[in-house]
Formats: sequence, C-alpha cells, structure tokens
Amino acid sequence: MAEADVRPVIPRLRNAPVTLRSFVNTWECDENGHMNVQFYAERFDQAAVMAALDGAPAALPMVRHVRYHRELHPGEGVSIHSALVLGGPHPVTMVHGLFSIDRDVLSATVLDGFPEGTEPRGAAAIRYSDVPEAAPRAMPVEPVPLGASIAGLLAEGARETFRGIVPARLCNRQGIGASRVVVHCMTDGAGHAWSEIGVRRDFFEANNLGRAVVESKLTLAAPLEADMPVVMLTSYGEPLGKVFLYRHHVFDLATGRLMATGDIGTVVFDMAARKAVDLPPEIRGRIAAEPGQS
Repeated sequence: MAEADVRPVIPRLRNAPVTLRSFVNTWECDENGHMNVQFYAERFDQAAVMAALDGAPAALPMVRHVRYHRELHPGEGVSIHSALVLGGPHPVTMVHGLFSIDRDVLSATVLDGFPEGTEPRGAAAIRYSDVPEAAPRAMPVEPVPLGASIAGLLAEGARETFRGIVPARLCNRQGIGASRVVVHCMTDGAGHAWSEIGVRRDFFEANNLGRAVVESKLTLAAPLEADMPVVMLTSYGEPLGKVFLYRHHVFDLATGRLMATGDIGTVVFDMAARKAVDLPPEIRGRIAAEPGQS
C-alpha cells in the first residue's frame, strides 16, 4: 500500500482512532486469574468491525498475528486503537492495540493481513516502523499453507486435542463465526495439548505454575459456522528459549477441510511472581520425546 493511499498518517498506535471501549468481566478470566485469550479475540473482532466503518477491510483476514504484552485482570477498563499499516508485511495490513485504561499500558497487539484486492477506503494509517510492538518475534509473519490433512497429521504424530460442535451463540445472525470461535476451540483444547504429552494440571498446581500465551498466529481459510462439527489436531515444535511452540489445526469433520491453523507460543510462569520461568526439565523432556523432535 502506498503512503499516498491513506490519510491521515499518525505517529503512534496510541494516537490511532478508538474502535472499542470495553471492560474485563470476572467470568472472562481463567484459572490463572487473567482474561482468557478467546476474549481478547472477541474484542479484536469487534474492533475490526468498527474500523471497517471508517474504511478498513471488512473481510476475514487471511492471517492474524497477536502479541500479548501484559495481563488483563477483572475490573479493568480497556480500549482498542486501530489503523491501517503503511509498509506492512502483507498486501494490506491492519493493526489493533488493546490498552488498559486504568494502568495506561499496552496489553496486546494484532496484525491482520489481507490479500491483494482488499482495498481500504481512506482510513487513518500508521507506518510499520512506528509499531515495533506489533511485529512478530517467535514465529514467521507469513500465513501457514493450508494443505494438511487429518490422516497426514496423525501419521506424523499430531495429537487430537479438541472435538466438538461450533456453538451458535458465538456466531453472528447468519451463523458465521469470527476469529473468537477458532480461539474458543484452541483454548478448550489447550489442556489436552499439555496432557497428551504427559503434563497435567496437578504438575502445575504442585509447583505453583501457570501457563500463558505470549504470541499466536491464526491462518484462516474460511470462517467456522454454527453447529459445524470440528476436530483439532496439535503438532509440537521445539522450545524457543522460554517459549513452547506448537501448532493447532482445526478441521471441519463433515468435509475434512482444514479451516484454520493456530501457531501458539506459550510460557510457563510463576503464579506468585507473575513472571515467566525457564521451562521445567520435566516439560522439556516430554517435548523432546515427541515425534519430529531432535
């Protein structure tokens, strides 16, 4: 996108137009005491709809890259600021920043990537160099190829970690789900992803440890729909420092079509200090034992 395509050009994400004002409800927080990632996804989905009213792309992004910078806790007010990106990594790129208004800190950022032909209509924009906090760190920015099959992944050692029906309550009036529905499947399968490699809840409780996603990338083929039967398979990658990397694959069970992938970067953190710690040897050993690990 050429810089002349959009005006005005804003210097910082905090100066971008506000696309959402909201609040962290207690029931949106998980066992770690912070807002669950599916509700971050819901806020970003809503902000994207609001931004489209001012000229941003209205289509489902082909890729959504999220970085989680700080926890959000019950009772915090939040706002999202959104802008198109000049010189971004995709043909058309959108950025969203989720802020705590009570602490005046950035909690999470999103880069949404759209294909050629998804032309903006003059919304405010920001240079990619002015949003380093949104740039990918633990994973490539490019979308994941969506050619995998259920049989092929199982043969390579992937594990089934979720199986269920897309809830109609999470979809719009037409029965179409946004990114929150995909993240719903992934969060409901997260415990299974750990237990499948032999690391269960009792290990974390006994060591006063929690788990938190610090970075994720969704690659989306098509939206999930109400009452669609889905299955999720998870493949495990090598740790990158303190970050445990794995990939979820969400399939429509009726057709066998791969609907979405989710690259996830998770850390283990000390529940008292609220800080990431080195992956315990027990976890590293379990990861190393997985197929494909050296």
